[in-house]
Amino acid sequence: MPISHLLLALQLAASPGASAFNGTWRQQLAATSARAPKQFVVKVDGNTLALTMTGPGKVSAVDVTFEIGGPEVTYTGLDGDQFRLKVKLEGADLVFQGTEHEDGRDLPVHETWTLKTEGNTRVLVDSKPNKRTTTFAQIHS
Repeated sequence: MPISHLLLALQLAASPGASAFNGTWRQQLAATSARAPKQFVVKVDGNTLALTMTGPGKVSAVDVTFEIGGPEVTYTGLDGDQFRLKVKLEGADLVFQGTEHEDGRDLPVHETWTLKTEGNTRVLVDSKPNKRTTTFAQIHS
């Protein structure tokens, strides 16, 4: 094996990449929000990220799967809005980018998911430009 291939393999092995997010994560839901999903689960396995949401709204359940670093995915959210999103790895974060089609308008979507440790628990923090954050606790690694 040429030394350049060996160095690349070592760099990839040292970089946590999307595998750092591997596991099943459940959103810590606020019981006070009537619009909040009843359940929001994220499963990450390598470069595959699957979202499952159930709750009140025009659509009772949403299941959508993304390939991290892959093409844009179109799906309908719980509120009936159409989303066109792709997920990519930027440094140690997962970044969702695309649009939400709401009331005849296309609104930009940009969310950053970051891994953090709270006490002895690994959590996934979803940050939005409007400063709202959502926290997911890891339930299975």
